[in-house]
Amino acid sequence: MKKAAQHEIVLFAHNLGSIPPNTALIVVNAGDQRFELYSSASLTENAVLVFEYKGK
Repeated sequence: MKKAAQHEIVLFAHNLGSIPPNTALIVVNAGDQRFELYSSASLTENAVLVFEYKGK
């Protein structure tokens, strides 16, 4: 069995900007599927999005 490839995207805030918190939307199109991943970060909380690829 092949091990799944895992990737992480970390969102953290250096500052809050003019409209806190810092946010991100990542859209993943995988074949005929669409995934929308929302995350936000502040000065006290970070966000981590973990992607795991499992081949056929």
